[in-house]
Amino acid sequence: MKHLRPCLLLGAVGFTLATLLSACQPEGDGTASNVPKLVIRATDGDYDVPAETSAGMTEVTLDNQGTGLHQLSLVQLKDGKAFDDFTAHLQTAKESDPAPSWAVAAGGPVVAAPGQQASSFVSLEQGTYAMRCYIPDAEGVPNFVGGMINWSLDNLAT
Repeated sequence: MKHLRPCLLLGAVGFTLATLLSACQPEGDGTASNVPKLVIRATDGDYDVPAETSAGMTEVTLDNQGTGLHQLSLVQLKDGKAFDDFTAHLQTAKESDPAPSWAVAAGGPVVAAPGQQASSFVSLEQGTYAMRCYIPDAEGVPNFVGGMINWSLDNLAT
C-alpha cells in the first residue's frame, strides 16, 4: 500500500496534465488541412509558379525538380516598388549591403534537395512578391544571379 500512493499520485498528475493539454488544442482536427497550399516547382534556373494564389496564411512548398539544392526566399516589394526595381537593386548591391526598406523578407522554404520537397507556413499579405534562390552553383555564384529569380506572386487576392 505504501508504494501504491506515489503511483496513484503520478497517475492523477498525468491525467490532469492530459486533460489540460487537450483543452488547449485548436478547434477541428488540429491539422493544417484547412490552410491553402501553394506548390512552386524549382528547376535548375527557374521557378514554375501557379497563376493564382490568395493572401493569408499559406503552406508554401518548394518542389525541387532540379539537379542541385534549391530554396525559395520570398521578398515582399512595398512602397509601390516593382520587380524591375528589385532586380536593379540586386545588380548594383554588394553582398554586404542591407536590403532596401521596401524589400521585406517574407519567409519561404529553406532548402530542398533534388527530387525532394520543403515546406513552410507563410503569412502572405496582399501585394507583390519576388522569389529567389540564394544557393550557390558549382562556381559559388548564387542561383538568382543565373536567373533563378521570379516575380510571379503579384497582387495577391484576399
